[in-house]
Amino acid sequence: MAVNQLNLTVRFFLVFLINIVLTSLVSATPKLADFTEYAQLPTIANMTISPSGERLAYRKTTDDQDLIVIYSVAQHKLVSAITLTETNRPRKLYFINENELILVVSNFERLAGYVNQTTVSNAYVFNIEKNQLRALLTRGDRVFPGQSSLGSIIGLTPDSKNILMSAFAGSALSIHDKEKPKYALFNIRIASPRIPQFSEFGLAETIDYFIDSQGNALVEERYNNTNNEHTIVAKIGDEWKTIYQKEVAVRDINVVGLSPDYQFLVFLDEDPQTGRVSYFNMALQDGSISASEFNREDADIDVVITDINRVVYGVRYAGFNPSYQFFDPQKTARLKAILDRFPDNSVWLSSWSPDWKYLVVYVEGPNAPGDFFYFPLDDSPSFIASARPQIAIENIHAIAELSIKARDGLVIPTLLTIPNQALQNMKNLPAVMLPHGGPESYDRIGFDWLAQAIANEGYLVIQPQFRGSIGFGSKHRQAGFGEWGKKMQDDLNDSLAYLVDKHIVDPQRVCIVGASYGGYAALAAGAFSGDVYQCVVSVNGVADINRMLSSGAYNYGSKHWVVSYWQMLVAKGHASKASMSAISPANHATNFIAPTLLIHAENDQVVKISQSEQMLAALENAKKDVKFVELKNENHNLSTATGRAKTLEEIVTFLHAQLSEEKP
Repeated sequence: MAVNQLNLTVRFFLVFLINIVLTSLVSATPKLADFTEYAQLPTIANMTISPSGERLAYRKTTDDQDLIVIYSVAQHKLVSAITLTETNRPRKLYFINENELILVVSNFERLAGYVNQTTVSNAYVFNIEKNQLRALLTRGDRVFPGQSSLGSIIGLTPDSKNILMSAFAGSALSIHDKEKPKYALFNIRIASPRIPQFSEFGLAETIDYFIDSQGNALVEERYNNTNNEHTIVAKIGDEWKTIYQKEVAVRDINVVGLSPDYQFLVFLDEDPQTGRVSYFNMALQDGSISASEFNREDADIDVVITDINRVVYGVRYAGFNPSYQFFDPQKTARLKAILDRFPDNSVWLSSWSPDWKYLVVYVEGPNAPGDFFYFPLDDSPSFIASARPQIAIENIHAIAELSIKARDGLVIPTLLTIPNQALQNMKNLPAVMLPHGGPESYDRIGFDWLAQAIANEGYLVIQPQFRGSIGFGSKHRQAGFGEWGKKMQDDLNDSLAYLVDKHIVDPQRVCIVGASYGGYAALAAGAFSGDVYQCVVSVNGVADINRMLSSGAYNYGSKHWVVSYWQMLVAKGHASKASMSAISPANHATNFIAPTLLIHAENDQVVKISQSEQMLAALENAKKDVKFVELKNENHNLSTATGRAKTLEEIVTFLHAQLSEEKP
């Protein structure tokens, strides 16, 4: 398709955009950082504030230490620390009182009832005064041993002495239907969690609980994978009453919390009038549904902001930069004032005290590599720490926004990460197309370590929010259903074509790099757009969709909603073997022209390493130029510094070899 046939528009004229960017940068070309510095894990992460606002806890990672640090804001000194191991590194961290801290962790380990190692979660409580770390739930202590998730915290009792957690109950592994474990609500004495008590005993199809102000079960959510029945029951007096029931292959409402008066269950769903993800109330008395004041015609709701008991305070909206709205107008005004302090950057509400007198925010973007700030209500804010002290502001490469129309007229919001050294002459740049994973995800303005590292090597990084991405309304998301390898690929190619037409990108020096779904998109580019890209890099990517769907059916069962979800995304629910083979890159290795780099994590439980091994075999059999790199002791998300560094080293070396100006 000729470039001049595209009807393309730009959100900002490029000349104007470049002038704006230049005003925030030093006029001289900045000294470049070593690319390996971008691959380092954040030094500071998971920062949370205590109820009084006087203590902070956070994870601190250096080359020789990995710690949870508890720090006194008032006394400016270290209070305590936990040395972390492979089994207790947290993905969530928060105070339940001044002296006790919750750690929710994920590990990769062998579990009873599983053939291979799997990802498991656990929750721990750390007593600061006693310097004691204890598990909250233990498999076998009335807790079904063959489950991977023991990190689901539902809330606290009013005195904060007991914690409510959900898990399957049972003492032994069972294969008999009549002995299936039931999903229960456990009441655990934090001071002595050894033997948990049952607060509520649910069904095998129970998936969640919500509690009232006294810590008692108020709502139970269920989903039956056999008959596709989604049910919500509420406790009215002493009786459980069904307030919602719907037969649906994939749950279409996302239940997220309770209203402050405990009269409504809160859920997110797409509003058919606006096409936006919106906030709805479901009355506990009769199941009647009403919309909320938070809903907007121009933005999806990304996250509902709640306390530990999932009582709602407000919402965060989707977009390249987040924004916020709360029930309390003063909170809304306060967050807006904080956002105004950091123009062009993304400001994430990281933690807050229950009375909202003290906030911690995390800032990242073109002027911040990831900085934590402390905002007291009645005092001046202060900088706490940088997550990436090795990255100077001048080594953060400029980020720009474009809106480009694809060939069928759909607008594709796009981010560009521009090498600082190229800002004054954006002509015929070498480029990397970097589609995101998911595909139901989207890129944000922040510190994208891979995009920044690639830009640091002199490549323009292009990140189109292709159809199928979330965050831009239901029309944009649903336009991707059944378009794997088809229009979703066109969106990438059309975005590139626009930049080539404007002489910003050199069409002879373009590579496509992607991870997870982005890895599939990279391989699909090699298979179906072989003459567009000069090289292909897939990290933990899908090569054979039939195999992916079969793996899901094997792991969950053919009637499970996860299988239905993927069939809907990939094929609008009609995933025949023939149609899936037609869009699987592994079946089209002979079409590849560009050299290909395959990188895959050994312990990837989301996309098995066999996907890349199959792609490798297909390309080798077709006598194509291909290299395979296995990342030892790494997972799908590249969670280790070693894995990230190796990935980045391989990608940068490959890009330089394939896109060099000297290459014939």
